[in-house]
Amino acid sequence: MTEIRKDYATPTWVVFSAARSQRPGAFRNPKDETPKENCPFCEGHEAMTPPEVLAYRVNGRPDGPGWSIRCVPNKFPALDRVGEVREHRDGPFVSVDGVGAHEIIVESPNHAGHLATLDDRQIEQVLRAYRERYHASRRTTGSSTFRSSRITANGPAPPIRTRTLRSSRSRSCPSGSSRR
Repeated sequence: MTEIRKDYATPTWVVFSAARSQRPGAFRNPKDETPKENCPFCEGHEAMTPPEVLAYRVNGRPDGPGWSIRCVPNKFPALDRVGEVREHRDGPFVSVDGVGAHEIIVESPNHAGHLATLDDRQIEQVLRAYRERYHASRRTTGSSTFRSSRITANGPAPPIRTRTLRSSRSRSCPSGSSRR
């Protein structure tokens, strides 16, 4: 069972998921890149991923080549897709069940494609895809989005997390320096 635990040192919430260790290359050197011929996110390798939940394409059929942006459920999700979000307390420690969606937004069919190298039109599509998936997940589970070409959606934000998010919108950081 995936669990989201309160980290009192930072104060943030951290996802703990044993299933993530089952990913291919989970413990390899991050500098070792997946070869293009083995990359499940390259165009032409759509059968290596779960069925897409969103794709922008001019030609082609679903779950096939011809896309410019593609979003698929993560095969090794950080959160459990089904279940109830329940809070657990063990003395001063607080956690909640890690329930929600974990999706991957593939920002380019080009293996070496990176957001910084995309043209303006492609960047606009990437941002639109993030917005679409954010709104879709929010309707069902609540949403937490982070970039790393992934989107994770989980249940309603615990009250402590909501306070943390509100305080992060202030103009100063905890060290007292300004973010301007």
